[in-house]
Amino acid sequence: MSGDEIDALARLSMKLPAFKGLVKRINESSEEFAQFLQHNTPEMCVPVIWATDKSLSAISMAMMKLLVIQAVRPDRVIAAGHQLVDAVLSESFMPAGEKELDLAKIVDTEVKGGTPVLLCSAPGFDASGRLDDLATELNRQITSIAIGSAEGFSQAEKAINSAVKTGRYCTKIKNPLRMMKITLKLYL
Repeated sequence: MSGDEIDALARLSMKLPAFKGLVKRINESSEEFAQFLQHNTPEMCVPVIWATDKSLSAISMAMMKLLVIQAVRPDRVIAAGHQLVDAVLSESFMPAGEKELDLAKIVDTEVKGGTPVLLCSAPGFDASGRLDDLATELNRQITSIAIGSAEGFSQAEKAINSAVKTGRYCTKIKNPLRMMKITLKLYL
């Protein structure tokens, strides 16, 4: 083990009561621990080098494993983190996040007509095209406003109020950072 790994294990043993006596437990299972260190997927075979008075839940066990991985195999923290997420939110959570959202289903089944929906996208990606496609697909009207001036703010406010009253499908406002002023006004 490197000096950094030894330091990380020392910090674990000093800061967390479950890891007190860590060195003794590593020495007692030195062969298993050595195999763990060399394993391609060590998060799958983390030796129990912690002690507790009671049995641990799946979430607590995943957290303990993550702490050990972080200390001695930081290259596998993401994989161990995935195991923690699986334990906390279920194994179906991570794959669900990798699927493309069915925006039509979300808007039709999860959102009421008067409820605003905010889409945020990565810099350089404009999600407004997806809204145009969705409105066309569902044969709904859409209002598009670019906010860049005081005139744009008043247009946006009128469009939002009109959409809420008439039940129009969507009001699309480009440049949502400037939308904050309108949002505060609507909710106050």
